[in-house]
Amino acid sequence: MKMNKHLALAVIVAGVIVAAFIFLPSGKAIPTLKCKAFANVKMDVENGQLVFSIIESLQFYDKDKGIIQYEGYVKSDKGNTYLERTVYLSHGVKVDNKTFHFDIDKVTPSPLDTTPDADFDQMWLETTGDNASLNIGVKSIRDQTYVISSTYSPQFVCVAY
Repeated sequence: MKMNKHLALAVIVAGVIVAAFIFLPSGKAIPTLKCKAFANVKMDVENGQLVFSIIESLQFYDKDKGIIQYEGYVKSDKGNTYLERTVYLSHGVKVDNKTFHFDIDKVTPSPLDTTPDADFDQMWLETTGDNASLNIGVKSIRDQTYVISSTYSPQFVCVAY
């Protein structure tokens, strides 16, 4: 009888340990985050100046996915255009305490987007050197306020919601 109790207890403990590994978040999981910021970015390029007046939204979700949304206006020597693009991220991993690495699945313009790809690409080059992967730095500077940065430079300060 005692042997059955010990065996049952061992099975329960083993089950709890297995469940903990399956259901508790890994240290490498991406934390859930939603934040938004306004940015006014001026860039001198070969054909003149580009001015991006945009809202940038960043979301991390489902432990390894993310979205970056850009919405606003771009002013150039050719005129003003509307920018609305979504960058879909996947396979996110935590590199260190403040850095996350994602694969870029796709960059999708909305049907309303009138900004030439070349103009968007000028801004995108400040974020990543290619369209395959992206490192995002997230540094907390105050409750619910973060500095979001790329490998190359700080991108924006956002407030979580």
